[in-house]
Amino acid sequence: MTKEGGISTKRKYDVEFYRILNAMMKIHKKIKKIGIDGNTRDLEFMRKALSKITRRYSSWIRSKQH
Repeated sequence: MTKEGGISTKRKYDVEFYRILNAMMKIHKKIKKIGIDGNTRDLEFMRKALSKITRRYSSWIRSKQH
């Protein structure tokens, strides 16, 4: 992905979308790791953060999939 000066809004949103997606995947991996370690409070925090992000962007993600 190249970043030019004249980046279109759709492309900008796509870049933002992938940034969000990567953050979500990182959190998801952390959840798995924490789940194994058994630190429940951190696990709950991560899960809440993940569901908040998902709720906020799920309709947008669905509109992007067409």
